[in-house]
Amino acid sequence: MTLCMRLLGSGGRVDSLRIMSGQMNERDFERAAHAAERLADRNAFVVDAYDMTPADIVADVAAHTEQGRVAVVVVDGLELLGLTVAEKDAALLAFRAMSRRHKCAVVVTLPTNPRDVAQRVNKRPFISDMREVTNLENASDVIIGLYRDEMYNLETSEQGIAEFIVLKNKNGPVGRVKAQFHTAHMRFNDLASDDV
Repeated sequence: MTLCMRLLGSGGRVDSLRIMSGQMNERDFERAAHAAERLADRNAFVVDAYDMTPADIVADVAAHTEQGRVAVVVVDGLELLGLTVAEKDAALLAFRAMSRRHKCAVVVTLPTNPRDVAQRVNKRPFISDMREVTNLENASDVIIGLYRDEMYNLETSEQGIAEFIVLKNKNGPVGRVKAQFHTAHMRFNDLASDDV
């Protein structure tokens, strides 16, 4: 599923399976169209390409910055670039420099799948898990891990709940925040205060 389709599904609260299969009803089309209008009103651009190098990303952001301010850059899937650990570290440093140069936030998604997670009692992410993949800790101001108990425990009482775990925060506190995860819409929502 492309990023644009996910944005329409999430923003319009349309079931992602219906979008992928083309089985959308009239209400789904209306919701997706409304989400597309909201996205069009924002100064946003999406480059959904797997063949970009970190240098391509930096150059693309520089070009868009010339056309207007870029507030946030999301690199969704650093592992998809096919880089070695050393190249990933260099990319993270380049993204950090880009962030400072263009005064924009840079969000890099990076799956952590530590080899020993199946043997651990606590399957929540730790900073040490990321050391197998890259030296993210040194290149980041904030590191947030994502955990869903239902992925490991089918009998959990926290079905549809995700934890955002602030593992590192250079300028503030660390801790956990729970949110509702709506699988069909690929969307996170706030929990009511008594559910947290």
